[in-house]
Amino acid sequence: MALSKLLLVAVVVNVIAIATCVAAATAIPNVTELSDTSHGRSDSPVITSTNLSEIIVNPGENYTITCEGDTSVIWDYPNISDSEPNIHSTLKKGKYISSIQLTDVTYKDVGYYHCLFDNNSEKNTSIYLYVKDTKNLLTYSDKVFAPIHGMQYQDIVIPCKPTHPEVKVTLCHNGDEKLHVGENDDLGVIGYDQKVGFVLENVQMMHNGFYSCCVLPGGICSEDECPRIYSLEVLKHADTVARPAIDETHLQHVKVGENVTIECRITVPTSTRCDLEWIVPNESEHITVEEIEIEPPMSPGHHFTTTTRKLKIFNAKLEDTGNYTCKVEDLAKNTNSETVYLKIFNRNEAYINLSVNGNKTDMEVVEGQNLKWVISVEAHPQPEFSWYKNDGIINNSSRMIVSTKYNGKQSILEIKQVTIEDRGTYKMRATNENFTKELTLKLIVLGKPHVYMPQYPLKFLYKPSQKVGAKVNAAILGKPSPNVTWFFQPEGMERMAINNENFKNYIVSEEDGYETISELQLNATESGVVECIAANKYGSDTEKTQIIITDVADGFGILPVQEEIVEGDTVNLTCRASRHNFTNNMKWYRNGEEIDGYSNTKRISIRQGETAYSFQSELIIANASESDRAEYKCVACTPSPSSCLDTILTFTVKENPDSVTRPATDETNLQHVKICENVTIE
Repeated sequence: MALSKLLLVAVVVNVIAIATCVAAATAIPNVTELSDTSHGRSDSPVITSTNLSEIIVNPGENYTITCEGDTSVIWDYPNISDSEPNIHSTLKKGKYISSIQLTDVTYKDVGYYHCLFDNNSEKNTSIYLYVKDTKNLLTYSDKVFAPIHGMQYQDIVIPCKPTHPEVKVTLCHNGDEKLHVGENDDLGVIGYDQKVGFVLENVQMMHNGFYSCCVLPGGICSEDECPRIYSLEVLKHADTVARPAIDETHLQHVKVGENVTIECRITVPTSTRCDLEWIVPNESEHITVEEIEIEPPMSPGHHFTTTTRKLKIFNAKLEDTGNYTCKVEDLAKNTNSETVYLKIFNRNEAYINLSVNGNKTDMEVVEGQNLKWVISVEAHPQPEFSWYKNDGIINNSSRMIVSTKYNGKQSILEIKQVTIEDRGTYKMRATNENFTKELTLKLIVLGKPHVYMPQYPLKFLYKPSQKVGAKVNAAILGKPSPNVTWFFQPEGMERMAINNENFKNYIVSEEDGYETISELQLNATESGVVECIAANKYGSDTEKTQIIITDVADGFGILPVQEEIVEGDTVNLTCRASRHNFTNNMKWYRNGEEIDGYSNTKRISIRQGETAYSFQSELIIANASESDRAEYKCVACTPSPSSCLDTILTFTVKENPDSVTRPATDETNLQHVKICENVTIE
């Protein structure tokens, strides 16, 4: 039923109810582009002051809405503000122009502003005005408690409307179980529109009670959070009777020779009297109908009774297969019915048939949308269901939900807010004791590209006399395939575009078509940042990574010394550190003690140097000897915040084979020779 046709009557009542909750999760953005249908048709008046279907104004501000048409136009607006708006109308160049001027806006001004032809109210256009009032979160009402009357089977509106779209409204009812927007076990379908309120669809007598509008974040149904209460009274529809319900829980897989009970029940107001009758496909002595059972109200304040009538089949036969109808008739001769098809299976009968609703085995979904696959199942015995994505089993999560409905007749996979990673092949598998059947489905996700590049610096070695070939790859996920552009920003310089000749794109898998690799070959002599931008009709994405050009292979280290060092050689130990990571303050240590740059022997010296890409410190050891054999350590530190690295090198000094051996003198008896004594020197 259209919301505009709902009847809502509200007067003051003296009842307070503390209730249970319906949380409204509807999210409406601050501004919404107008569609032709919402803002006005070409033959209707046109609002010219804005192209939005809704606007948000702060309290105390002034706002003007202007409308024009081919004939005289008038305004229909919420007439509850403390001050009347100013309406100014004029005729200009054959157009009738009217402006409604709101001054010192308050939350009482929230609502629809309709511009319509004076002589034809059916042709109109409208705009909805919100007021971002942080104190008054619900639209104005001069009644704290008000009743709402409605007829059974109608849609009823509980007008809990926020003053601005950021307010989340909660609906509470009679302290029962927590409800939600959508399907509810007890109260059926509840809809919500921020500009209308909560809509109770197809109300029954069980909807009677107190409904509270709650706005605080806690969502708790307390008097502090629920400033407005409505009392709903559903009046029984006099010329209809409710439809009975048949419990099908145990009716799906009845075999020959088994006993089965079919239960029909109906819940009606205590004032309603009705009779339940079973209609069977074939009357037989082994099919019996029990007497009607009436359950009294659960409590003195409960105004409903439940009537039940059971049908029993003993030693079921194949000819018992057919439609079983439960018919209800009240004292006013109003009738209604519910029918269930009962199939009796042979003992050895087995099969599985699967079909996807709508025959949509391949689904194209835009990223961010929701997806639901419903598989209809005809099987015996009852199978177990499992869902797979790319051969991996799907377990329930907050986004992927597998469920079974209608006593195993449907298996459902829901994916909320589909992402690019959800693409792929899905399988629904049904298995019973005789068969296994699979249904293969494919999910194609459309959306903007996603660019992935290394999140760490890429180092490339500089070689004299030639430019560095910096090879950078970007993996791009998205469908349709994107257009790719590259940029390079050298350090300290402006960003520049890279010619298409410097990179190539190729699709990893033509069948899948999602992943594109863009391979950049950049001849660079300076460090900097490369940026890849990918775009298609759904949007764009960009990613950057740093490249470092260096002439030090590992960024820091001591160059190897000559393979063989002999006594008398000059040893050069060269330590190099990349300018991009280190300062030029490098130090040398020998066996843990710092070398000051010039030793007492004047054989050891340190010489500093640099290139365009690195700093270097050279430790020079002249006239090397065996005593120079030691652990030499070079230490380099990063800029602020400072941290240091070290690298160690040792070497061996061999005896020079070309040198003459010096003779040795035995001085044992030469220390205390006296006058006139004889002495021998050997």
